[in-house]
Amino acid sequence: MPIASLTSWKSVAEYLGRGVRTVQRWHSEEGLPVRHVGGGRGTVFAYPEELDTWLKGRAVSTTNLTEEADDILLVYKRQSLDLTAAARQMRDLLTENNLSTIARIYRKALDLDPNNAEAYAGVADALVVSALLGHARSGNVYASAETAVRQAQAIDSNSLETQCAAAWLMMMTDANRPAARAQFDSVLRRCPEFRFALIGRALAAVVEGHLSEGSDYLRKACEQNTLGGVATALLCWVKYLACDFEEVLVLAAGARAGGYCGALMAGIEALASIQIAHPHESGRHLEICMTEFPGHPLLQGVLGYAHATANQPEEARRILFELTTGNKYAGSDISYPAALIMLGLNEMKQAASWLAKSCTEVSIWSLGLRHDPLFAVLNSDSLYEAQVRRIGIASNGSFAEPDAVAWEETSDRES
Repeated sequence: MPIASLTSWKSVAEYLGRGVRTVQRWHSEEGLPVRHVGGGRGTVFAYPEELDTWLKGRAVSTTNLTEEADDILLVYKRQSLDLTAAARQMRDLLTENNLSTIARIYRKALDLDPNNAEAYAGVADALVVSALLGHARSGNVYASAETAVRQAQAIDSNSLETQCAAAWLMMMTDANRPAARAQFDSVLRRCPEFRFALIGRALAAVVEGHLSEGSDYLRKACEQNTLGGVATALLCWVKYLACDFEEVLVLAAGARAGGYCGALMAGIEALASIQIAHPHESGRHLEICMTEFPGHPLLQGVLGYAHATANQPEEARRILFELTTGNKYAGSDISYPAALIMLGLNEMKQAASWLAKSCTEVSIWSLGLRHDPLFAVLNSDSLYEAQVRRIGIASNGSFAEPDAVAWEETSDRES
């Protein structure tokens, strides 16, 4: 038996290079070989050779635990990447119905691996698109989207997904929209088939007044997946802005034949229909859309406009009241639909005021206001002119520096 040369907790602690409390805890919890004289709780002693053997065993145990933890983290990381890939595939077939599912999958990927840059970018994309389509108020989502983009940039600022997400956010929230267009161009030079970047680049073209260019980018996006979705609905919207109403109906019919028709597309169909069809025919078309998406804010706005222009102001005002009061449409952008009804009632100042609120939401409707055929009648209205300049579109349809000061002054003067 070796001679015990360590005869106190202090000497044991000094030998192991630890504090007294630490070695006492190791003794009580992990079996550090320190003995008591006579088996009692008095003087202690320990053999250095036994302490060395114990330390070696503890090191092996700790290494095993570390390796096991690393294996678990690796599994989680792989699962996170698998979920990210699945969400990316769903986003390529982006529809209004799968948007929330895409967001949930990206968030689950982040739960498994908080260092997944693409998952952060995907969350930002889902948030921005939800605001773009009017499913959520921009004030509630753009701040969260900005946080997600910053996280993605901190992890991998050079990835295509991160740069695309940053371009989308810049386009929707930043006054410097040409910079967003340039970033989309940079992404597309690296990956010309990046469908979500093509859609973003198309909207950047529309904001700057280049409708034909926007249509071309959206057609490229649609050609990559012919089953419709938000890209097809946005193409319908751009054709509507260009007053190609017949083409809107043709595109929508093709999407329906493929089994897709979201509320956005139905609303654009209805807007095109009321401008080219006989009132009875357009009314029937609107009725079909309303049956598919009862209570959708945009379709309510189109319905209210139709009643107003059909000399049924009481019904139009009833729809407006339901649209703008209560909690039924809480969280949705109802500004553009309300402006439609006011336009139908020939209350131009109120229509311009509602459009001003639409601009603050920065939804799809505000991006195309300069070219919206229904609201062309407001081009001479000072409030309307100021609000459109606020999102960066000059009177000739080209890009202009947003004039926020002029907007505030005009808004105060008109109110």
